Amino acid sequence: MNNLVIWNGILSGFAIGIYVFLQLWVTGKPLGVSTGYGYLCVMYSKDPYFCVNEEYSSQNFWRLWFILGIFLGGLIAALTSPDFNYALQWNMGEYYDANLPSNIYLKLLVLFFAGILIGLGARMANGCTSAHAIYGVACLSLHSLIIAILFFVSATITGQILFS
Repeated sequence: MNNLVIWNGILSGFAIGIYVFLQLWVTGKPLGVSTGYGYLCVMYSKDPYFCVNEEYSSQNFWRLWFILGIFLGGLIAALTSPDFNYALQWNMGEYYDANLPSNIYLKLLVLFFAGILIGLGARMANGCTSAHAIYGVACLSLHSLIIAILFFVSATITGQILFS
């Protein structure tokens, strides 16, 4: 049995729920990661696609801290795991390696464009998976419920196509 996952799923889900509530209460803004990545684009781009919306104004750059918190939370979870072992490698597991090019540069190119597609999809859906599935569904938004279902159905279909 793999002991790397020691974080209790129920407690983690409860903590995420508390965070969603506290974030809305303190900031009046919903949970979402894709907007934070949008701020990174605003910092390095003058493209009006990113800059016309008030959600990307300089007053809302606090979402960059949210992205940093995701990274730090993962790092803390890894470092406190009893089986933590770090090794820099390009092996993504047998399923990914079987479906991605073996050349490292082609693999990076495929993953880069996949990330762009995910970002465009989140922008077109007016939010990412976390915004819709965690925050939107918790607020009983029919739009978010439909989008979250579409996210998971498309991920399931894509996984079945790639890994079957």
